[in-house]
Amino acid sequence: MERLKRKTAESGSESAKDDDEDDDEDSSEEDRPDHSNLKRKPAHRKALVERLLRWRRMEHENDPLRAVYPEHCIVTEGNIGKICGVHPINLTSSMDIAEAVQERVDGDFGRHWAPKIFEVIKDFDTQFPVRVNKKRSSNSKRPKV
Repeated sequence: MERLKRKTAESGSESAKDDDEDDDEDSSEEDRPDHSNLKRKPAHRKALVERLLRWRRMEHENDPLRAVYPEHCIVTEGNIGKICGVHPINLTSSMDIAEAVQERVDGDFGRHWAPKIFEVIKDFDTQFPVRVNKKRSSNSKRPKV
């Protein structure tokens, strides 16, 4: 767990674009720019990693079959890191969770765990919403103060 937290803290120096990227909310689905290169802000990523680790521990403790399988069989720390790196704009359903960790949507992970993980992330994103700025036209400039 410490290794994952360290990786998350180190990823703060990534050159990936942050949550405050511009987005045109009025455009149709086809006109929207590709957001696949966007990453979640490092501070939000770290908090989400911690939340998903707590969620995984609670899910495992409450599972009657917990003696049969270890906690990491729900979702590994590495996959939690991958999921937390995905920008909220790119997480629209549990299928996006399964795709982020390269699991089958119709497999055990996709059917059972991905929807639960998606709910945890949706709740997190409600508490820490992404700030979305509309694109400014090239003519509009801020007056200097």
